[in-house]
Amino acid sequence: MKNLFIRFFSALAVCGFVNTAAAFELLTLSTTQAGMHRITYEQLVDAGADLAGLRHDRFGLSLNGEWVQLATAGKGGGRNRQFGGGGYIEFYAEPADSLYRDEQVYVLHMLANRSLANRKSIQTFHTRVNRRLESASSYLHTAVIERNVTYDFSSPSSTDPYHFGQTFSFFATPSYQFEVDNLAATVGDITVDMYGLLDFAIEGNDHHFEIEVNGIVVGDQQFDGNSATQLAIDNAPLQAGTNTLKYNYRAIAGVPFDRIALNQFSVSYRRSADAEGQRYLAGFVDAEQLEVSNFGEASANVYRRLDDGHIEKLNKRGIRYQDDSVVFNTGGVAAEYLVIGESAYPQPTVQEVLEPTDITSGTAEYLIITHASLQGAALDELVALRAQDYLVKVVDVADIYAQFGHHMFGAEGIQSYIKHAATHMGTTMVVLLGSDTLDYKNITSSSVSLVPTRYVTTPGGALTITQTPSDVAYGDLNEDGIPELVVARISARTPSELANVVSKIKAYENRSGYLGRTVVVTDKNDLGNGVSFSKDADDMIAAIPSEWSDGVREDFRVYPDIDGHQQAHDKLLSLINQGVSVVSYIGHSSQQSWAYTTPPMLRASQVADLTNLNKPTVVTQWGCWNTYFVDPRGNTISDMLLLSGENGAASVMGASTLTSSVGERALGIELNKRMYLKGMTIGEAMIQAKQALAQYSDFPAVQLGWHLLGDPALKINP
Repeated sequence: MKNLFIRFFSALAVCGFVNTAAAFELLTLSTTQAGMHRITYEQLVDAGADLAGLRHDRFGLSLNGEWVQLATAGKGGGRNRQFGGGGYIEFYAEPADSLYRDEQVYVLHMLANRSLANRKSIQTFHTRVNRRLESASSYLHTAVIERNVTYDFSSPSSTDPYHFGQTFSFFATPSYQFEVDNLAATVGDITVDMYGLLDFAIEGNDHHFEIEVNGIVVGDQQFDGNSATQLAIDNAPLQAGTNTLKYNYRAIAGVPFDRIALNQFSVSYRRSADAEGQRYLAGFVDAEQLEVSNFGEASANVYRRLDDGHIEKLNKRGIRYQDDSVVFNTGGVAAEYLVIGESAYPQPTVQEVLEPTDITSGTAEYLIITHASLQGAALDELVALRAQDYLVKVVDVADIYAQFGHHMFGAEGIQSYIKHAATHMGTTMVVLLGSDTLDYKNITSSSVSLVPTRYVTTPGGALTITQTPSDVAYGDLNEDGIPELVVARISARTPSELANVVSKIKAYENRSGYLGRTVVVTDKNDLGNGVSFSKDADDMIAAIPSEWSDGVREDFRVYPDIDGHQQAHDKLLSLINQGVSVVSYIGHSSQQSWAYTTPPMLRASQVADLTNLNKPTVVTQWGCWNTYFVDPRGNTISDMLLLSGENGAASVMGASTLTSSVGERALGIELNKRMYLKGMTIGEAMIQAKQALAQYSDFPAVQLGWHLLGDPALKINP
């Protein structure tokens, strides 16, 4: 903390404390709990943050760049202006509503004179306990029941893609148990949040369900499309202890089947105001006076949160202690109240705000955004390679969170920084260096995101993919659905994986003996859906400029309907192993394989056995899901091609979502017109192809869901 105060007081000396309008960042206060928090001077010191001597009435608090309320006390817990022993900082933490984090990060500032108006203080409200008034003994408690067991890429929520588990209308639905304790009435209000996971092209609603509570049907609702709905049920039957909630499908004429999921439900009921020795009670109080029994501590503070979100603190005369009970008077204001013992406050995690690294000055034509764990020789080698042609800048993603994301992990800060770089730093290519996972909160895995992506909605027929991972969206600077800036990713998890990729990039740039070779491989034709992948392949081949030296020779076309499934599979592996500049696959695909043939044309598990050592290729994939780089279960076929050893590919392109063959074919033709031009980088070719496609067709799934894993500065035809 010594450096913090040197910087702080130096800033005052240089700028003049009276005249500066700056709000100096001191600390971050992080928490995953909602409700009132307090951190004392002594707790701050234990965390390495000694703020002794600072004017606590100049402290300000912000969340996500917005000023929020706080209360502070000086030395001895009183009105002394200086912060010190016995002092504290209090604030109310809102629950996080984010795809990326459960944590809220509040920033503690030191305010100068001209920014003192930014301080928002928790005000005191005044009442007095009325000893002649009979105190209420119950309040309205709300329990939220949420079980995040299933991830759904078609979840209608942008921040909560997990739910209780999907069901289908042709199967029985499960029952869900919940507990009700200290019940003071036999009924309660229940709110059920449901997700609709299909959207049929029909008039009217797609979904119909009913709700049972403890075996009694208490309500039903219809709703339409890939959306969320909420059913409010009044006076549902409740019992002390274990209760049961169940939903059942109900038919709608013209709807062939249904698919919905329970996201969460809440139960609000009259609960006895018994703190059970926990020194804490929170809920809605509509009585003028409440007695909280079995509190567990002889000292308490009472707060209320009004409908507009403002927090107020009750004066001490409004509180009385009797035996092990706390009685307080609300002044007749119904609101959410929090009763907290002096020793029961949740304590936030403290982190010093370090002096910022300069990430905003200079020119960064080739911008690398990376995680600290990938710093080292391989990254230095990549920088040296690209510095031959570009002004290169490497930025630690943690610095972006601090300076552009209000110290919070997630895509928001990265997006802001990339827009800044494109506007002010001359950035034309961005490489996100590090792996990602959709399971940011470790709900179903222990996977780690080094550099998080954005998520967008892309259409997929009856399935709308609301959770399409999209690095490309970072390059959509004006948010019109068409990228203007090249954004690629090297999905390495470790320095050794990065070293593999850099080695293959260098080898690809020094190709010898296979420079002009392109292999085109297809799936078997999908006659049931009227799709001829071999015809699509021929159209894409025809778009390749004639200057590409060998073009696509007949013996480099791998069509299973002509060659036979096994023979085509073997032919493909042989050609890759011999060395080819480009492998282009057209057909059905998944995260793990190409084609519905027997065997598949290529499996992820086969990539490690490829023998094209020092002869890496570049892969384009025209099918669904093959570049789903956020899968927490392991590497996709694209990740395997890029990361595994010195074989495979130097760069891979493909889809992270459900796409159409029509959209893939259209983009493939536009890409092939450009990618093979002499001196054209694959990143520039991809952006130009998408912009050209946007002039005559609307295919959001390939515009925002078709990606480049690898180096955007690679050239097929150098």
